[in-house]
Amino acid sequence: MAALNAVTQPKGKNKTTAGHTAVQRSYGYDKTGNLIHSSDQRSGVTKFEYDRLGRITQADKETFAFDPAHNILSDGLKDKIADNRLKNYNGISYYYDDLGNLIHRELADGEVQNYFYDLHDQLVKVEIFKPEREKETWVYTYDALGRRTGKGRLKNGQEVSDGLEDKTDFTWDGSHLIQETRSDGLYTYIYTDKDAYEPLAQIRNWTNEEGESYQETNYFHCDQIGIPREMTDKDGNLLWFGKYKGWGKLEEETNIANAHQPFRLQNQYCDTETGLHYNFFRYYEPECGRFVNQDPIGLDGGFYLYVYTPNIQMWIDGLGLSPYYEMGSQQIYNSTSSIGWLGGADFKFHGNWCGPGWTGGHHESYSKDIDNNGYYKKPIGLLDSACKRHDMCYAECRELLACNGFAKKECMINCDDHLVNAAKNIQSDSSSFKVERDLLALAINQNMGIEGSCLKASP
Repeated sequence: MAALNAVTQPKGKNKTTAGHTAVQRSYGYDKTGNLIHSSDQRSGVTKFEYDRLGRITQADKETFAFDPAHNILSDGLKDKIADNRLKNYNGISYYYDDLGNLIHRELADGEVQNYFYDLHDQLVKVEIFKPEREKETWVYTYDALGRRTGKGRLKNGQEVSDGLEDKTDFTWDGSHLIQETRSDGLYTYIYTDKDAYEPLAQIRNWTNEEGESYQETNYFHCDQIGIPREMTDKDGNLLWFGKYKGWGKLEEETNIANAHQPFRLQNQYCDTETGLHYNFFRYYEPECGRFVNQDPIGLDGGFYLYVYTPNIQMWIDGLGLSPYYEMGSQQIYNSTSSIGWLGGADFKFHGNWCGPGWTGGHHESYSKDIDNNGYYKKPIGLLDSACKRHDMCYAECRELLACNGFAKKECMINCDDHLVNAAKNIQSDSSSFKVERDLLALAINQNMGIEGSCLKASP
């Protein structure tokens, strides 16, 4: 196991107050930067294992397997998932409409949920049927930018109601949730950085029955990837702590002081009524680690239409659009998910070639016809060179396999795999032979021998 310093990867966290330790965690990594174990004073030691593509295969006692298109498979099954649409996973059944939106989910305990969408494929209503309970109907509203502005439960489960119960209103600063208004007060959120979604503090303002106003400040204590594990008050007293499963579902929680802790993975708000996580542009299902609907930009966002990330230990997707790999202070984007059209300060790039839709200093696809006239900026280092060769690899796939969609897809997947491997090897050892191997694989593109490939006919 590599001894990576705190600049590259966090080794742990300790919070001591009033003579006792409220928070204590430590982490261990392999040579490629994967988290292989974490130790927590309450949950004990959790071990993680990955396959060669960086996909999680074991988290504590949970095990995971995938088909060739990176769709997660239910325990004991090895069949490929048709159309990327997961139908069954460990006792849960999923049903979709013709547009690929999840419209019906049957849970293992007998609960049934129906989902309804607007013309923009935004979730606007959910019907919940629990065994021996009355139907619940929840509604959700959004602003013109697609940000969720409110949610609430219809009275008595009716289809139409004169008001909402359990109502929550949301206020945003860009893509950051900064306030929510509930019946028990106004909650304001502060984050660790203006470009991060890791919560730092929660300020609650409320008024009691006598009309007296109060304010309290509580603090989030997050793990290495920004998931809240504990909450404490201003004096360091423990208010809440939780334990998570392999894809971010809250498995257990202890709420000592009736604290409100809605966050899960970065920029995910947990809806306790459904168990889904609101992830800005899409909703996330933490049982299987997938989104409930397809990428909003379709195949332009990649071939993996529902996949969240290869794992939640090293990857983040704050907007439900494009996962990126946390490599120290750098964020390496998955190039199969292009979100360059959004722009803005929320998206980070590296050099002249790494980043969504970022090609030699331009937001466009690579073209070898203009690569020699100084139009593209030169790479600034090994990682940037790997990203350039990845763009060249994609261009070869598009040109040489234009008439074979399946072969082109497999070709691009191989490009992605080599880039991920190169990035990890650059992180661990910039002089490693493995780095040169991965860069060479990107440069010459070993996919040209795929059976069924075809070249353009000569004039």
